[in-house]
Amino acid sequence: MAIILLAILFTILELLLSSLFYPMPFRDSRGEMRYRTFPWMTWTIISLNILVFMVWLVPDMVAARTSILRSKVFLYGYREAELHQSQSIGALMTFTAIFMHGSFAHLFGNMLYLRVFGFRVEDACGPWRFLAYYLLAGMVANVFDVLLNPIEAQANFAGIGASGAISGVMGAYLILFYGERITCLWGVGSLLRFIGVIPIRLFTRRRPDWWHWRLQIPSVLLLFPFLIMETVPSISIIESGYESNIGHLAHVMGFLAGFTIFLFIRKDMLMRYLQGRAL
Repeated sequence: MAIILLAILFTILELLLSSLFYPMPFRDSRGEMRYRTFPWMTWTIISLNILVFMVWLVPDMVAARTSILRSKVFLYGYREAELHQSQSIGALMTFTAIFMHGSFAHLFGNMLYLRVFGFRVEDACGPWRFLAYYLLAGMVANVFDVLLNPIEAQANFAGIGASGAISGVMGAYLILFYGERITCLWGVGSLLRFIGVIPIRLFTRRRPDWWHWRLQIPSVLLLFPFLIMETVPSISIIESGYESNIGHLAHVMGFLAGFTIFLFIRKDMLMRYLQGRAL
């Protein structure tokens, strides 16, 4: 138990340190949902991911049962070679891999992004259509990650994680709520804001607060750079066989799956979107 608590504490510290340099989403700034007050499907998905990791994978990690852990990842993670050879559990790997994570940081980071962006997207779709979209985005990300990857060695690499599905949620959020702001923790951004406040305080009658740890960043400025940063290494992977332990291709393809969100959102919300009205 002490090892697990230490790992959780270290993960939280790691996330906070990373937020000094890159914005870490904290919550949707408006926080208003049109149809529901409680996004129970998003919380269910988060709970399932945590449960699978804590109950099924963490015991083997703590006990250093490397062979057992590797066999679980290789059996239920997404591997191109196994899919082509009709081994393991076949195409179901595209589903099971979405609910597996390799570390506390991997899990916590993904679940944080799902909590921030999943609430509003679920509200736009309804819980069951949101679940269908989430699974579709994750499986599309997995499939295209191996179809577009020319590296033969990657055929035996087991891909796990909800990153592709969550990238799909982020893509859907950007399409549906491109005008919204996301509250983020961002050390560099807070410092730049402090510098910008100095002349305002000195030369005008306005008196804004000197310092804010949390900043509201337009979703376009937060999510579109994410897509660009994932696209650059993805192009390198496709063109020159650049090897990476990070599923950049899965992130990009999951994000682009966001365009299918119009097949899942509520009809009245779709009509408002097409008419340019606020969602």
